[in-house]
Amino acid sequence: MNKNIRGFSLLELTIVIAIVAVTAYLAAPSFNQWRNKHNVETAVSTLMDAINFTRYTAIETDSTITLCPTKDRQTCSSDWQGAIMIFKDLDKNRTLDQQDELIRVETLNLDGFIKSESWFGSNRYLQMTPNGLTNNQNGRYTICPKNGDDQLARQIIINRRGKARLAKDWNQDGIIDGNKGNPISCSNNAA
Repeated sequence: MNKNIRGFSLLELTIVIAIVAVTAYLAAPSFNQWRNKHNVETAVSTLMDAINFTRYTAIETDSTITLCPTKDRQTCSSDWQGAIMIFKDLDKNRTLDQQDELIRVETLNLDGFIKSESWFGSNRYLQMTPNGLTNNQNGRYTICPKNGDDQLARQIIINRRGKARLAKDWNQDGIIDGNKGNPISCSNNAA
């Protein structure tokens, strides 16, 4: 038998396991932060694309097109975390009726929440008219991570002309500034 065969000692294995555990412990917060940021940015991208597609389709088909969250693919709901639907809304009632046409359903896959705010009330839908304007619904969508971290939040601002843009961090404090220059917030009582 070969007497030169050697394995790892219990002490060596314990040290390696300790180093791996410390490294994983230090990396976990960074990974969670990255995951939350990626999740919000993916939802922002999907929602922004859906808003632009809704406007384009309204102009192209010369019809009123509605974008809203849905749980059953028939009616608009108030939960922006799941699916959103885009449909030709011939009677403008924000419900997918028999005469209406479902155009697209998207999933936001947001592990967080969206605050929908309009200067004409708290609409849970967005309608684009045949000329590409909103149906008097300029407003904003604040997309927040599950942990409510304002530094990871993003905001889409829509003007009455149907143009959507991303809010920016104008004062470079690490928090996006809303339409009036105030920092956006993921708390329920702030915008």
